[in-house]
Amino acid sequence: MKIISRLATLLMIVMVSTTALFAQGDVNAAGAIFNDANEALKAKNYEVAVTKYKKALNMCNIIGMDADDLKQNIEKQLPSAQYYYGLNLIKSKKASKGLEILKEALSNAKVSNNTKVIKGSQKYIAKVLGSMGYKKTKKKDYEGALATFKEALTYAPEAGNIYLYKGLTYKAMNNNEEMDKALLKAVEYGRASNDEKTAMNAIKTGCNVYLGQTQKDITKKNFKSALSNAQSVLKYDEKNGNAYYLMAVANNNLNNTDAAIEAGTKSLEYSDNSQETQAGIHLELGKAYEAAGNSAQACKEYKLAAFGKFKAEAEYKTKEVLKCQ
Repeated sequence: MKIISRLATLLMIVMVSTTALFAQGDVNAAGAIFNDANEALKAKNYEVAVTKYKKALNMCNIIGMDADDLKQNIEKQLPSAQYYYGLNLIKSKKASKGLEILKEALSNAKVSNNTKVIKGSQKYIAKVLGSMGYKKTKKKDYEGALATFKEALTYAPEAGNIYLYKGLTYKAMNNNEEMDKALLKAVEYGRASNDEKTAMNAIKTGCNVYLGQTQKDITKKNFKSALSNAQSVLKYDEKNGNAYYLMAVANNNLNNTDAAIEAGTKSLEYSDNSQETQAGIHLELGKAYEAAGNSAQACKEYKLAAFGKFKAEAEYKTKEVLKCQ
């Protein structure tokens, strides 16, 4: 029995030693592939690097505990290779494949706590999704676009450009309430990240929508609606001279004399200095002061309004109506 026991022990020792020897050989082989991956990464051959890191990682998983140290090193390197590979694919106009790789990079970066890759991946995943979503908007697939923007914001909740895309989509859907929410977020987050271009595009979009609606209201003599839409312009630009001018026009037509004077005065302050623009504002101020019974001030305003397309009406007021001196 003792002889059998000794033989069993000896056999076990041999088996363990053999297993360890083979395991070490496998670790060395995986290590060699890992080194090849590192060289590929240095050479910016990211696709090869990713392939080799993954192969080495699979070998480590098969080997088990003996390869734990090597496995940790691979897990640190793999996300960077995937990140740069994903970016290269996007630059090569292979956005879908690049997006897939970036998502893998993000997942692996979270395991190794690679902050740089986490932040970079989130940024570019959101950017790619935003671009994909806006392409859907242009094809009038509005619901599909909004779903894509929703996904994008899970990666970058404060991405101003995504909110700009959302706002443009709601604009196309004629949903001004949701458009405002999105565009004003685009302004807020754009400026918070020093992305003034996005902020200004959002402001311009919102202003143009409501200025256009205000002008249509005035043409149709819907002056109360015109005032409401002009006020909406000010949510985007509280110093919009054109909005105040249209408010002066609407208030004059509603016999809101004091409000017309206030709006016209602000329009003078915030509008450009072109003579044509200034003449139109002075004409509305002239009408307001005339309605208020202040003929002297009305005459001053009408005289300043006598230019371009406003000249005939202004001169009629000064010469025929008020008999200004």
